[in-house]
Amino acid sequence: VPGPPPAWTRVGKIFNPPLNLRRPAAGGGNQSDWAAISREVQLETDDRLGLGFWVAGDGRGAVLNLQLLSPRHITGFADHYVVLDFTGWRYVELVEPESARLEDYGWPYSGNLYRLYRSQVDFQQVECLNLWLNNIPAAGAVAVRIGPIHALPLTPVILRKPELRIGQTSVKIPVDIGTGEYVELDDAGGCRRYDAQGVLVETAGLPGRPLAWEPGAERIELAPQFQPGGASVRARLTLFCADDDG
Repeated sequence: VPGPPPAWTRVGKIFNPPLNLRRPAAGGGNQSDWAAISREVQLETDDRLGLGFWVAGDGRGAVLNLQLLSPRHITGFADHYVVLDFTGWRYVELVEPESARLEDYGWPYSGNLYRLYRSQVDFQQVECLNLWLNNIPAAGAVAVRIGPIHALPLTPVILRKPELRIGQTSVKIPVDIGTGEYVELDDAGGCRRYDAQGVLVETAGLPGRPLAWEPGAERIELAPQFQPGGASVRARLTLFCADDDG
């Protein structure tokens, strides 16, 4: 495992019967103070699929992992990382389970590729919540305090034809982007929109010339217009840079 030697600890709670973290069925059912999201289920307006809580860090860089597990016959789990590189209290909101950083830290379940990347949590059957700490300093201690973990309702939104600016150049992205979708832009002027399952659903051409990154520091901005408005919204931007030789 890349990075420092693993040093971890864990506390957890088992729920019997398992919790249903999606929209409660008509007539009642188990309620929960925390939740997570699955790619396989369509997001409903009233689903409480976000994690929101206050956490106090000590600035030593330990990693807090909120992990949800389904029963053993389902085998899936969902990690959610918070790097405690800050001091004092901070409010944290989490949505998607981890994927890119799953192997950045050494966990007892590291190396189990089938369970890490193949199995998924059934969020209608969550049997356990684990709180892990990793990247604990050698011969040291970690001080962390966590407030109540609450479920947050998620609302599907649409990002209306945003504008991407780098320095003095900008480009208008000619497609709308829905919750869970993503768009790829290339230096040949191509634009491709994919749905939440990674299926190509739309192609378009970019107006104007490609974005250029001039030598030195440049300001990068994404000017979005979200609908519906009024919600706490976010978008992720990933850049790949190439020189004139490709």
